[in-house]
Amino acid sequence: PWVIYQLEHTFAHLDGTYGNDAGEYNLKFLTYRSRFDGCPQRYILVTPNHVDRNRKYPLVVVVRPNGEKRHHLFACPQIAHQYVVNDMQAAANEYGVFCIMPEVRMLRNEDLMPFAEAELKLALADVQEHYNIDADRIYLMASCSGAYRALRLACQNPGLFAAMALYAPVYRRSDAENIYAEWPPEAMVGNLRGLPVLVYGDPVDTHSPLGGYVPLLDDMRDADVELTLTLRRNTAHGANGYHRMVLGRDALGFFAGKRRKPFRGVCYRMPPQCATVADFYSRPFIYV
Repeated sequence: PWVIYQLEHTFAHLDGTYGNDAGEYNLKFLTYRSRFDGCPQRYILVTPNHVDRNRKYPLVVVVRPNGEKRHHLFACPQIAHQYVVNDMQAAANEYGVFCIMPEVRMLRNEDLMPFAEAELKLALADVQEHYNIDADRIYLMASCSGAYRALRLACQNPGLFAAMALYAPVYRRSDAENIYAEWPPEAMVGNLRGLPVLVYGDPVDTHSPLGGYVPLLDDMRDADVELTLTLRRNTAHGANGYHRMVLGRDALGFFAGKRRKPFRGVCYRMPPQCATVADFYSRPFIYV
């Protein structure tokens, strides 16, 4: 229903562009042309119901879990239910935030490779081009396997975000498809020093049990990361659950008022020999 509603509005405003139409719908499927290869790339953007062009807004960047990559962006489980869409809109309106969920060209179990990281930043730049986003209030949010990608993104770009929230994060991956196993996020946790991090979950969640991310909590404490931990029963199926809600209320409450700080971390980066075939996307190529 929300796709039909948006299409109806779009066809009624064919001369409008997003960010300039005062009556635009507050959940949008948007595209931009990647500067790497010219291909159209997509992302979902959620805004408050009424956007004041003279006001700067915070932005929440949502990284999708691995399981979502099996589905078309328009039909991924995270937004497949109308009540989830309604809750995203209500949360964005209640907290006065923008939310972006980039599709990003990744395989199902793929780590956040350099090309995907660069593509995600292009989606972020596209939002900032059309809307008045406060660069000091950009937040990162992810759950489960998406949180592993978010950890890498934050560790490799420690000065980009004002805070990060991870629901039941995957940590210390050992599967064969993890091509960066020799340079995992846990080797760069020190970069998160100075970045407020919320780790939250459900102590009875069997899909992503607490034991899976206890090592992350230990590593963050050892690295003197500003860590907040909350565990509440049944959050996996409530207003903060990663299977049901994209914008968790716990995370939005945690983000409120936090601003980006100067980076004072350790600053590890991948060694040059970790380049992969995905990096060739940055050069002209032909599909055969």
